[in-house]
Amino acid sequence: KMQSANKGAPPQWLSTHPAGDTRIKEIQKHLPEVMPLYERARKAQLASGTSGSAGGGRASSVAPR
Repeated sequence: KMQSANKGAPPQWLSTHPAGDTRIKEIQKHLPEVMPLYERARKAQLASGTSGSAGGGRASSVAPR
């Protein structure tokens, strides 16, 4: 979805935001670091019985390519 939205965008060096490809690569690069933190927070939230929207469970469906 991010890649298709990037079509027709200016070159990254002219933009105020990184290109979609760059964003995807950075997210994938940092997933091994953040997923344990996410899982720990999710388990703590489940143990406390609260039902906040911390991620909504979506991050667990993101898999590196």
